[in-house]
Amino acid sequence: EQGRKVCQRIRKAVEPIYYVADMAIGIGRIANSLLSLRSSYEAASKAIWIAEKYAIPDKIVDYRDLGFFRFLATDIATNTEALQFCHDVMGKLIEFDKKHHNDLQATLYMFLEQNCSYINTAKMMHMHVHTVQYRIKKIKKMLFVDLDQMEGRTNLWMALKIYKYFKNPEERGDEFWHER
Repeated sequence: EQGRKVCQRIRKAVEPIYYVADMAIGIGRIANSLLSLRSSYEAASKAIWIAEKYAIPDKIVDYRDLGFFRFLATDIATNTEALQFCHDVMGKLIEFDKKHHNDLQATLYMFLEQNCSYINTAKMMHMHVHTVQYRIKKIKKMLFVDLDQMEGRTNLWMALKIYKYFKNPEERGDEFWHER
């Protein structure tokens, strides 16, 4: 959010000087070192490319907010981008589950599998409906996602699939990560 405000100020200052009416600004990832600066620049460039190619109306585009569109500007075979997407979308949930020995990922997976039905999810997971509602509410709050919107559901679904795909085979002990 702070980066977006800085970009808005830059845009307001530059547009009248250079007579640019439709200037796009891309925001890359946070660069903590000179080595990561190139990656941030490339992400910002891709953000602008995606915004122009897919007519995204916002002219200040944060690469991290592009969701699934990020895959359209990169080689999906490179797992670094896929894993970064997974981390951006559901990293907080992964860390929470590890720290608290919890299984909110399994609840989310089943909830999406059951087309966001609390009742069907509760039946499949042998839980009370209120337990499922509580868990989903917690996930929504943790990830700042609206599961009533297709984009939120799609990003989470893709992140869950990516996490499953790239997860170390030795760590695949729990039933959640096995195909049903």
